[in-house]
Amino acid sequence: MVPQVPQLMRLVDTFTSLGVGLILACLCDLLGIIAGRGKIKRFLCDIFMFSAAAVILISFAISQSHTGYFRWYMLAGTITGFSAYRYIITPITDDIFKKAKIIILIPILLVKAFVVPIISAKLDSKKNAVKRMFANRKKITQKDLPEHLPKEVKVLYNSV
Repeated sequence: MVPQVPQLMRLVDTFTSLGVGLILACLCDLLGIIAGRGKIKRFLCDIFMFSAAAVILISFAISQSHTGYFRWYMLAGTITGFSAYRYIITPITDDIFKKAKIIILIPILLVKAFVVPIISAKLDSKKNAVKRMFANRKKITQKDLPEHLPKEVKVLYNSV
């Protein structure tokens, strides 16, 4: 049986676990921004993050904790950090991302509306010019080729 853990060491372990929960929630939020925010994607992200939290907490408990065992307050700190980020910071990042998405999309839509038609018209005219050039080109036949070599060549063996 492990002796009683000092209060200061419990706090250190709890706050370290809280940081782990915040970092995992931040990674989950970043993954949600990149991949999208559907219900299934969020569920898979949560499963992945909680399994990563389990691995990280167990390795932390074994290597850095005062007792070397996993304790309930480490789990409570991780869940608190994850929940705090999810319910306090994630709505703020969602609003920022929506505004940033609009700001990023405006120039792209302007380029699509004004620049792309001009470039496509120029490319179409060049394409038509190339087609006309090849259409007007005379097809080369065997008769048009110059004769550089005689048609039948005699090969002499053993002549050095």
